[in-house]
Amino acid sequence: DKNIFLDDIIDHTYKDYRIPKNWHLRVPDNRPLYCDPYNKKGISDKSTALRTNVNNGNMWVRVDGGYRNLTVREAELLQTVPVGFTNIISESQAKKCLGNGWTVDVIAHIFRGLLNENL
Repeated sequence: DKNIFLDDIIDHTYKDYRIPKNWHLRVPDNRPLYCDPYNKKGISDKSTALRTNVNNGNMWVRVDGGYRNLTVREAELLQTVPVGFTNIISESQAKKCLGNGWTVDVIAHIFRGLLNENL
């Protein structure tokens, strides 16, 4: 655990967003700061898994007037890849790739454990 919390990576000043249609149907009644719309539950300080569905499968961030999707930059940070790693593809493709991907630091940790077992 690197003690990275959602507040460390979420850009709360980001203003170029679209609020998903019927967002209120996928958000818990208490309107948490972070929401998993796929499971209609709040997220406290650590993220759930990223999913490939860019419309309603990822975590949402509460903004004035509703919720917004994660930015590509935020998804890159969650997956521990360098910011800008997916710049050569479209936003929707980047989010799909990041949702399909493995978190780099988690895989490195697993491989380190496997290597140490075999020494």
